[in-house]
Amino acid sequence: MFSVKNEVIEAFLEASKNTFPHEFIGLLAGNEKNMAVEELVVVPAVFGETFSQIYLHMLPLSEPIIGTCHSHPSFSNRPSSQDVRTFQKTGTLHLIACRPFSTTSIRAFDQTGREVKIKTV
Repeated sequence: MFSVKNEVIEAFLEASKNTFPHEFIGLLAGNEKNMAVEELVVVPAVFGETFSQIYLHMLPLSEPIIGTCHSHPSFSNRPSSQDVRTFQKTGTLHLIACRPFSTTSIRAFDQTGREVKIKTV
């Protein structure tokens, strides 16, 4: 089970609220061997009403990227088929938050779109 720093969750939710009604997308960095997410990394991206897109060629080389986090401006935090395609390219843990952008509206997924459990620390 991955552990995610509470500060990362709070920053992710704040970014999701600030980009609403558009989707937010960011990267999760940390120690994959220890299954620990320690940082939210924001790189240039497109935030749209029905999609978000990260520029994969701009991934930071100095940060160990574990996965992604993004928001859905709707009340659904289920991954779309496009979300799963993104998951497969960008690590092993992926978070999706939906409205009302609270800790209870976040779900975690592996790179295949299967739901997984996380713990906040």
